[in-house]
Amino acid sequence: RIRDAISHVCRSHGITCQVEPRAYAYDDGKRHRPDIVFFMDTTAVVTDVTIVSPTLDRSPGKAAQDADSQKIREHTAATAKLGHSFIPAAMESFGFLGAGMVKLIHSLSKAVIPSSQHSFIKDLTHVITTIAAATRADAVHSAMLRRMWMS
Repeated sequence: RIRDAISHVCRSHGITCQVEPRAYAYDDGKRHRPDIVFFMDTTAVVTDVTIVSPTLDRSPGKAAQDADSQKIREHTAATAKLGHSFIPAAMESFGFLGAGMVKLIHSLSKAVIPSSQHSFIKDLTHVITTIAAATRADAVHSAMLRRMWMS
């Protein structure tokens, strides 16, 4: 859901993007696919979006940081072969945006005309956090239904 919402907001602000591009070759021979490639002027930025659940014994942001690192290891070499840059986009299930997600939002905002950059950042951040909240609400609702059925 977040992947599609990000691409929708970007397209509505004039950024061309492709969801689940298949143009990248990975050294392990597997068919990995990043989530979105954004075409901006003379550059292409690629991302892979993930939502991770933090554990109680870790500080806020650590799970997103670890997920960003894993995505960088997975996708950077393959995207670099085509001259594209990779920016991971991890966030935690309780709403914490990882450093990669923040960097992605600000990098994409540079592709929007200056007078619209503030509204772009607001729109994109709003849709990301709203979907994350809705996902949490769905999880709580599902847990309640399971509990009711088991009683």
